[in-house]
Amino acid sequence: MNPKNELKSIIESGRIPNSLLFQGPVGSGKLRSAIDFANSVLRVDNEPSSNIDNKMSHPDLHVVFPIPKSE
Repeated sequence: MNPKNELKSIIESGRIPNSLLFQGPVGSGKLRSAIDFANSVLRVDNEPSSNIDNKMSHPDLHVVFPIPKSE
């Protein structure tokens, strides 16, 4: 199944898992997909003002990604 369709199906089912892992090669759109998914799930009454894109701040949103060690 297409990942976008899978995420849409999760939203439509109303059964949102407590965490999701977005994995894939660099440049595949993982972060954009995660942000879009979070916007769909966390948006209040479909108001643009509740969009998390600008601030990446919401009490129910936690984004974790690796940070390379500096030598």
